[in-house]
Amino acid sequence: MAKGIEDIPGLEPKPIVGWLGNVAGMFSDPLNALTDLHKEYGDVLTISRGGNPHLFFAGPGKHHTLFVFGAKYNHQLMSNSDVFHSGSILSTLFPYGEVDARRRVLQKLSIGLFGLNGNQHRRQRRLIMPAFHKQRLNVYCDDIVRITNQKLDNWKVGEQIDIWREMMNLTLQIVAQCLFGLNALKESQAFGELIQTWIKLAVSPGVLLFQSDIPGLPYHRFVSISHELDSIVRNIINQIRPTSDENVDVLSLMLSAKDEDGNPAFTDDEIVGHSAIFFTAGHETSSNALAWTFFLLSQHPHVMEKLRLEIDRVLGDSSLNIDHLKQMPYLDNIVKESLRLMPPAPLSARMVAEPVEVGGYELSIGTEVVFSAFHTHRDSSIYENPHQFIPERWETINPTAYEYIPFSTGIRSCVGMPLALMEIPIIIAMVFQKFRLELSSSANVIPHIGLTMSPKYGMPMIVQPRDNNYNAGVGNVKGSIHKYIDLKPI
Repeated sequence: MAKGIEDIPGLEPKPIVGWLGNVAGMFSDPLNALTDLHKEYGDVLTISRGGNPHLFFAGPGKHHTLFVFGAKYNHQLMSNSDVFHSGSILSTLFPYGEVDARRRVLQKLSIGLFGLNGNQHRRQRRLIMPAFHKQRLNVYCDDIVRITNQKLDNWKVGEQIDIWREMMNLTLQIVAQCLFGLNALKESQAFGELIQTWIKLAVSPGVLLFQSDIPGLPYHRFVSISHELDSIVRNIINQIRPTSDENVDVLSLMLSAKDEDGNPAFTDDEIVGHSAIFFTAGHETSSNALAWTFFLLSQHPHVMEKLRLEIDRVLGDSSLNIDHLKQMPYLDNIVKESLRLMPPAPLSARMVAEPVEVGGYELSIGTEVVFSAFHTHRDSSIYENPHQFIPERWETINPTAYEYIPFSTGIRSCVGMPLALMEIPIIIAMVFQKFRLELSSSANVIPHIGLTMSPKYGMPMIVQPRDNNYNAGVGNVKGSIHKYIDLKPI
């Protein structure tokens, strides 16, 4: 007989502050905190026995948050989208139901695919998917190569750069061109930093725990930045609208799409919501993946040497095209391994839409269930030496869709995954076709866990000539990255 939520093992509420004390204690290092809790309590646990208000999704029902670990739970959550709903990434930041005019912008920015379910999600996803079909990827490839060349032309041998910030700027330009048809996003650096600030505030303790729209408080700043983003995205929409029937980028598709009655398929608010999510996810995830991959390569000289040999063999001095990617299997393995160790979205959640049993416990409507790509990818029953960076493992393993989930899977898999899996290796190959990147001795490598996993203090690297000095900058890495990855030589 299934047990109730109250029987789920986990932390007892803290004296006086209750469940808030448990949540606050996890903010600084949530992934390692969950690792410890997993070891103590098993594959199904709660961070607050007895219940807590919603942490991830606003909505009806009695809220409680539990965490599950393992591929079998990934399968249950991701293969049954009618029972386990996704939710808006901003829904906890405004009250459920009606909100005041100033905070209504949060609802507009959250109407992306993440926040839709059922037939509405399937319909809007189907309308957006053509922008990621193979024929479009060929066009995007040429744009990525051109924009990346422009970026690399500005690098100088011997200079120190923050490769994370460089990739943020580069991927933002790529998103602007490929998904929104903009040749250059005006003041893209400032816009990228605005998105970064918005994302970090959205998951910060000051915003999540003190939601008062009073000047001087973090929540007030978050709402104000949301208005800035809304204004910028609407300006972009207005730029694109006159020529939307002639283009097949995501934004043009949404603007020109019609329903069965010949009316616009998307409202402007829906387009703003989708666009904000695409802007955010489209460059945030790829830039973080690239920064972590460049870091990992800088600390594994034997991998870097094999990669350089492959790039030299396939590319030489020629300009990269999409067919070259098929000829670089080791590069593909490097990307897979980097996404395994440092998945862009380490934690994801679903909300129970109808009563269901999970792990022997009866869950009621409104229960939040959190699952972890980060911990799944470190399951030693699936991956040997899971904390080590070993691209060669992909020559012999073939994990299931629920054992390897950097982009989720099933009907809720990331719609932009085909673009990301083309963009990331293109940029890596082009960088190392021209340069070698060496980790700066000043680097303090600390993962920051928010909606994504980014380097908290950036990733300073030295641009070096295209030489074979792969051991330079290896070792003596400072920061908490050692809790996440075993950097000892294999």
